[in-house]
Amino acid sequence: ATTSVLHHQTVPNFSEEVKIVLPTQVSDRHHLLFTFYHVSCEVKQGSKAGTSKKGHNIETVVGHAWLPLFQQNRLVVGEHQVSVSSSLPPGYLTHQPLGMGRGSAGPEIKWVDGGKQLFKVDLQLASTIYTKDQHLHNFFDHCQRMQGALSSASQDFEASNKLKLFREPELGVSSASPTLSYDQIMLRLLKSLHAVDVGTLINFLPTLFNQLIRLLPRTSNEDVALNAVRVLIHVVSAVQEANKEECLHSYIKYVFVTEISTGAKDKSVHEELAKNLTSLLRPANADVLVIGKFLHHSWFFFELIMKSMAQHLLSTGRIKMQRHERFSANLGFRMQNMVQAVVSHIVQKHREVPLPAKYGNESLAKFIKGCFSLMDRGFVFRLINNYMDNFNPGDPKVLQEYKFEFLRVICSHEHYIPLNLPLMRKQNTKSYKDMKHDYTLSEEFRKNHFLVGLLLHEEKMALNELNSQIRRCAISVLRNLLAKHAFDPRYQEKSKQARIASLYLPLITILLENKSRLDLSKPELPTPGSTNPSANGDAIHEENTSMKSSKSSEQAATPTTTTSASKARDPAVLAMISGVSSGNLNISGPKPMNGSTTSLASTGSSTQSNSQSVDGKLEKSEKTDKISHQSPRSSVFEQSFVYPAWLDVSKPLAVNLRRSRSLSASITQNGPSSPIGRHDRLEQPEVKDLLICFLSVVKNLSEDVLLGWFNNSSETDVIDFFAILDICVHQFKYQGKKRIYALSMIGDSRKALTLPPKRSSAMQQLAGGMQRAPSTYSEAGLHSTSNLGDHTPSASSMEAVHRTTLEGCLATEIGVITLDILSLYTVSFKSQLEYKDGDNPIMQKLFDLYMRFLSTNQSQTLLKHVFAALRAFLNKFPKVLFKGKAEMCGTFCYQILRCCNSRLLSIRQEACALIYLLMRTNFEFSRRESFTRVHLQMIISVSQLISDVVGLSGTRFQESLIFINSFANNDKAMQKTRFPTEVKDLTKRIRTVLMATSQMKEHQNDPEMLVDLQYSLAKSYASTPELRKTWLDSMARIHTNHGNHSEAAHCYLHEAALVAEYLKRRGSYPQGCSAFKKISANIETDEMGIKDDSGMQDVQYTEETLVEMLEKCCREVEKSERYEMLGDIYKLIIPIYEQKRD
Repeated sequence: ATTSVLHHQTVPNFSEEVKIVLPTQVSDRHHLLFTFYHVSCEVKQGSKAGTSKKGHNIETVVGHAWLPLFQQNRLVVGEHQVSVSSSLPPGYLTHQPLGMGRGSAGPEIKWVDGGKQLFKVDLQLASTIYTKDQHLHNFFDHCQRMQGALSSASQDFEASNKLKLFREPELGVSSASPTLSYDQIMLRLLKSLHAVDVGTLINFLPTLFNQLIRLLPRTSNEDVALNAVRVLIHVVSAVQEANKEECLHSYIKYVFVTEISTGAKDKSVHEELAKNLTSLLRPANADVLVIGKFLHHSWFFFELIMKSMAQHLLSTGRIKMQRHERFSANLGFRMQNMVQAVVSHIVQKHREVPLPAKYGNESLAKFIKGCFSLMDRGFVFRLINNYMDNFNPGDPKVLQEYKFEFLRVICSHEHYIPLNLPLMRKQNTKSYKDMKHDYTLSEEFRKNHFLVGLLLHEEKMALNELNSQIRRCAISVLRNLLAKHAFDPRYQEKSKQARIASLYLPLITILLENKSRLDLSKPELPTPGSTNPSANGDAIHEENTSMKSSKSSEQAATPTTTTSASKARDPAVLAMISGVSSGNLNISGPKPMNGSTTSLASTGSSTQSNSQSVDGKLEKSEKTDKISHQSPRSSVFEQSFVYPAWLDVSKPLAVNLRRSRSLSASITQNGPSSPIGRHDRLEQPEVKDLLICFLSVVKNLSEDVLLGWFNNSSETDVIDFFAILDICVHQFKYQGKKRIYALSMIGDSRKALTLPPKRSSAMQQLAGGMQRAPSTYSEAGLHSTSNLGDHTPSASSMEAVHRTTLEGCLATEIGVITLDILSLYTVSFKSQLEYKDGDNPIMQKLFDLYMRFLSTNQSQTLLKHVFAALRAFLNKFPKVLFKGKAEMCGTFCYQILRCCNSRLLSIRQEACALIYLLMRTNFEFSRRESFTRVHLQMIISVSQLISDVVGLSGTRFQESLIFINSFANNDKAMQKTRFPTEVKDLTKRIRTVLMATSQMKEHQNDPEMLVDLQYSLAKSYASTPELRKTWLDSMARIHTNHGNHSEAAHCYLHEAALVAEYLKRRGSYPQGCSAFKKISANIETDEMGIKDDSGMQDVQYTEETLVEMLEKCCREVEKSERYEMLGDIYKLIIPIYEQKRD
C-alpha cells in the first residue's frame, strides 16, 4: 500500500487508513515495514537515461522503518513512535539494543538523525482472535503456555518438573519478585477477568468459555477451579444482563465439547463442575452476590453438565452399558451434594432473592428431569426424594409453589408413564389383599410407582393447607397432567388409558377423605343448635332470618341416606283414598323427594327444574325461586362472613398469622382423619378441577379394577364414592342455551349473580368471582361456567355458541360417565342391592343418584341416556320398587311426572314410556292382579306437585296422559287383562284431581287463600296420616316463606300430634295426641280421628319422627318469640331422651 505524495512539507503527515488482513497465527517475525521515498518533481535537462533510469531518479529511497506486530506475547495496538533507518540490512529484525551503553545485538544499522523516533503510526485492532484487553490477553497467553507445557510434559516427564517454576515479565514481576507457580499466576489472572468489559467478553465468549471449562479437569488446585467457576458465573450473568442470552444457548448447543477422559483417573468436566459448584455454595465460600447470580443463571451450568455427561457416554462407548454402570459412584456423590446445596439455598433465600430462587428451582427441575435420559433411574429418584426432604407441611406459599413447579417439570418427562411402572396385574378382583397397595396411597404403592405416588402424596398434603392458592397450585398440576395423558397420541388405546388411570387410583381415596369439603351447598361451620331435618320432605326454611345456606344437595355428601320410617305407605288404604269422589280429589301426599318448586315450563332447559335435593332435605316455593335472581346469598358469599377456626379477633394480626401457619402444618401432618376437624370448604374452581380429575380417572379405569375397588371397599366408602358422583352431576349440570348465552354476553359478572345454591352451582362460582380469580380448570381446555361472566359485551355470538356447545358436551359426558358406573355396579352387585328389599344405604344412594339426573338441569341428549338407564334399573330391581318401602316408588313417580310436563316433546314421550313400563312391571310383579302401589304413588305424586304449585293443568301434561293411555291400548300382550282398564282409570283420576285443585292454581299468588285451601284439603284427610301430613307440610312451608313462624309452628305441632296418635295405636306412645292438649286445645279434636286399618302398614312413624317434628316446632317457636310455649314442648321431648339415655 502507498500513500499520497506530500509537496514541500518538512514534517509530512499521512492521513491514509490501511486495512491489513493478519494471518491466523501471528508470530514474533511478523512485522510492518515502512519505506520512505523522495519524489523528484523536476528532471535534469540533457539526461539521456532510459525510462527505468528516469524512474529511479524520480523516486529515491530515503529510509526504512519496521514495527513488530507481536511484542511481549501480544499484538501491538495504539500509537507508536519508531526510528527510521537509512538502509535495510539483512537480518534487521534481529537488531536489539542491549541498553546500559552496551551497544546492540544484530546487524549494524545506520539510523537517520541519530536514531531519533521520527515516525509515528497508530494501529487499531479489529479481531475476534486477538484481544486488546490486557487481562483477557494475559489469561489466554497463560492458558496457551500451560497447554504447550503440559503437552511437552506428556512427552517428557522431566520437562514437566522444570515447568513448575516460571517467571511472567508481562505481569510486572521483577527479577526480585519471588518465583510464582503456574497455579498462582492463573489464580491472579482469573481474578483479573472480573474487570474485563462485557463487550469484550461477548466477542471472545466461546474461546473464553472453552479455556475456563478446560481448566477445571486439568488443574489440581482447588482455588483455581473454584475461581474459574466464579468467573464462569460472572461472565454468564454479564452476558445475560446485556440481553445476549442467545449467545449462551448457541455456545452450549453448537460449540461446547467436553474434555475426553481416556483413563479411570482422568477428571471429567461434569464431575468437576458439580464438585466446584458444591464448594462454591458451601457456607464457608458463600457470597450472596455470587450465589444470587448462580441461581438466576443456573440453567447454563446444568445444561453444561448434561451435555458433558452425554458426550462422555458417547465418546467412551459407555452409552451401551447398563445405566448403573455408566458413571462412577464419585459422580453420584458429587451430584447429590450439588443438588442438596442448591435446594438449601433456594429454601433459605427465597425471601432475599425471590426471582433467582425461582429460576434456580426451575432449572434444577429441568436438570433432574434430563438425568432420567442418561443416569440410573433409581439414582434420579433419590435426587428427587432428597429435594422433597427440604420441604415441610406449613411452608410459606412461595416454597409450596416451588415444590409443585418442580413436580410439574419432573412429571412432564416424555417417559413419565414408563417411569411409574404401570404394570398390569393378572390376579382377579377377589385377590384384593395382594393388590391393596394399588388402591391406596401406601408405602408399597409409592415405592412401585414413585413419581405418581409422590405427586398424589403432595396433593393430599396440599388439600389440607389453609391457603387456597397452595391448594389450587397443587390441583392444577394434577389436572394438567391428566389432560396431557388424555391427549397423548402414544396412549390413545383404551387399554393404555386404563393402565394409566390405574396409577391414579389413590386419588379416589383422597377425594373420599375430603368429600365433606367438596359439597359447597352446606354451611361453612356447623351451627350449635342445628339438627338434620327429616328425610321425608320436611325442611327448615330460614331464609328470612339467617345466613344459612341451602342444603339442597346435602345428601350428596352424607355417607348414608337417612330415611324416616314415616315414608312407608300402604298401597291398599291409599288406593281407597284415591278413589273418593271428585269433590274430595284434592289429594295431598307426602313429598317422597324434593321435587321442583317451579313448573318444568318455567325454565329453559330440557328438564326445566331447579337444582333440588335428592333426599328431600329442603324445599322452596315458587315464589322463592322467582326472587332468587335478586337474592344476595350463596354458599360462597356466606363463607366470607365466617371467621376461620384459627382466627382470634382479639389477638394482633401477627399472632393470628403464626397460628395459621402452625395450624396449617398440624392439619397437613395429621391429615383429614386426624382429630382436628375440617369445617372449611374448598373453593368452587378447586372443587370443579378435583371432580374433573376424579371423573377422568374413573372413566378410564378398566371394569376389573373398578369392580375390585368396589368389591373390597367398605360400605361407607362405596356410598361416599357415589356421593362424589352425585356432587359431579350437581356441579356440572347443564344451564341451557339461553342461560349460557346470556351469561356469555354479560359484561360485569359480579353484578346480580349471587344466586342461591339451589339454583345453580355455577352461579355460586360467579358470585364467588368477586374475590377469586377465574376457574383454573378452564385453562386446561375444559370449559367452566365460572368463566362465563368474564366476557365483555364485545364477545362475539359465535364464541358464546361455542361455549354453549362446550358446556353441553361436558355436562353430557359427565352424566354418561356416571351412568356407566351406576350400570356397572348394579349389574355386578345386584344381590347386595336387593338386600332387605332395597332398604339398605347403598341402594338408597344409588337410587338418589339416578333421581339426581331428573332433579337437576340436563341436556336433552343426556336425558335420553338417563331414561334408558332408568328402564334398565326398573327391569333389574322390580322387587325393590314394588316389594320394599314405597318411598322409592313414590320418588320415581314424582320425578317422572315432572318430566311429563317438559316443554320438549321427546322428553315427554320418554317419560310417558317409562311410566307405562313402571305400571306394567308392577302389574306383572303382582301376578297380573293390579298395580296398586304405582296407582297410589301416582295419585300422591300428582297431589304433591299440585301442593308445590307446579302447573300440571296445561296441555302438555294432558297430552302425556293421552300418550300413557295410547300405550296401554296398543299393548297387545295386555289386551286380555284388566291392565288397560286400570291405566285408564288411573289417568281419569289424575285428571279429576287436577280439575279439583285448579282453584289452588288460581290463588297461588294469594298465600292466605292458598293456605286456607290446603287446610281444607288436610282436614278432609284427617283419617289418613300420610296425606294429611303432606298438606300440613305444605302449609308450614308457605308460612315459613312468608315469615309466619307462629303459624308454621302450629302446623308442626299438628304433625307431631298426628305422629303421637299413630304411635299410640301401635302401643309406643300411650299419651297419644292428648299430650298436646295443654299446648293447643284443638289439637286433640283434630288429630284423634285417624283410622287404624290396613292402610297404615306402609306408614312407619317412630319416636324419632316425633322428636324431629317437635324440634322443628321449637325452632319456629323461637323465631316467633313465643317462648312461653317452649317449656311445654320440651316436656314432651325430654322423657323420650331420658328413656333412651340420650
